[in-house]
Amino acid sequence: PGWPAQRVGGDLASVYPSREHGKLREGCPAKSIIPFNLNLLITLKSASCALLWHGNFAQAVGPPPLQSEKLVWIPCGTFMMGSPSNEPARWPNEGPQTEVTLSRGFWMGKYEVTQGEYLEVMGVNPSSWSPRSGGGNYTELELAGFDWSLDWPVESVDWFEAMAYCAALNARERSAGRLPPGFAYRLPTEAEWEYACRAGTTTPFHYGAALRAGMANFTGELEYPPCGQKNEPSSCVNPNAYEIDQIDWPVKVGSYAPNAWGLFDMHGNVEEWCLDWLGDTLPGGHITDPHGLPYAGTGNAASRGGYYGFWPAVNCRSAFRWKGGVGNSSQGFRVVLAPL
Repeated sequence: PGWPAQRVGGDLASVYPSREHGKLREGCPAKSIIPFNLNLLITLKSASCALLWHGNFAQAVGPPPLQSEKLVWIPCGTFMMGSPSNEPARWPNEGPQTEVTLSRGFWMGKYEVTQGEYLEVMGVNPSSWSPRSGGGNYTELELAGFDWSLDWPVESVDWFEAMAYCAALNARERSAGRLPPGFAYRLPTEAEWEYACRAGTTTPFHYGAALRAGMANFTGELEYPPCGQKNEPSSCVNPNAYEIDQIDWPVKVGSYAPNAWGLFDMHGNVEEWCLDWLGDTLPGGHITDPHGLPYAGTGNAASRGGYYGFWPAVNCRSAFRWKGGVGNSSQGFRVVLAPL
């Protein structure tokens, strides 16, 4: 509404290069309609349209943006999933590296789902790190010493409970008229999670090649990359970690620096469920919009990101793939709002 009906047809090469500040990335849908500041709708018909931007060149094209401080728009694109064979201390299931195209953008939770959000939607708080009066493991006095609040990530949630949360959230938001047509909340696929975590990077972490104590909530004394210590072949021991930051319990979401796309706690804090069930390897080659393995009837749902306690930096890398725990105190999740 409010845009004139004028349209300009043509291939990408004959239309888009006139926008000198535009940005392109291969991998997005073949057809896109892009509003520009010039009050003009341009319809592009290209086999590799890529990351196209609104006229201010700061907002990725997609459905009308939600008025939400809790969601980040993740643009469509192509990336290399998994780790290269020369990444130190990588796991075999992180390969072979696979070129993945995500053909449609989606929104992703800026933060891990909090205890307060889960309680509001589901009516219970299953977290171990919560007051005994509500079913948790700690007294209010003990939690006060940890600076606990309902802004801590929910944990002790199994995959089915995370899926149930998404279903209940959809029902609530649809009833309130806040769910965009053709979209629904769900868990991210493994590919969506890693793509969003990397935010355009190819290094072991979205921070770069290293993860040190104080950069994320993990076992800070076991840093990355490895430094050749005999007893810790996949880590580098920092004996001063507890003086710097190591705390061995969850912390309020958003306590550490976000990645380039504005997502917090993609490395550490709590592990995050994915929609997929974990496979032994990646497929290799090139795939579009993968959804991983279907439900296998066993506890092998994929989990990403690493967590706060007894978990070294090597297991917080962007490519690290893990079989999630069945509702243990390290296991949480975040949601995506994605096209159906």
